[in-house]
Amino acid sequence: MKIRKATKKDIKEITELLHEYDLYEHKIDKKHKVEKIKDLISFNTKLIKHPRVAFFVLEINGKLEGVINGEYRDTAINRVGIFHNIFVSKDCRGKGYGKKS
Repeated sequence: MKIRKATKKDIKEITELLHEYDLYEHKIDKKHKVEKIKDLISFNTKLIKHPRVAFFVLEINGKLEGVINGEYRDTAINRVGIFHNIFVSKDCRGKGYGKKS
């Protein structure tokens, strides 16, 4: 198991994870829009290049099983971080991968 900063090479797998999240959200709330994978790949490819955005991935046996992404913003007082997505694949939930070891 490894948690690492994502690279452009990870975009397809990141997008598949985030699409899985979209489908899950749509089951709960039919108003939640499910984006097309090709549109998400294009969006995430642009997003990962942004200097204030970071993606981190959970990699297990060479496969991405989780993703977290966010950004930082400068305010009048300080710099703040904002998480946009935190998602772990269904098969890997509840196994403690997010806990400090």
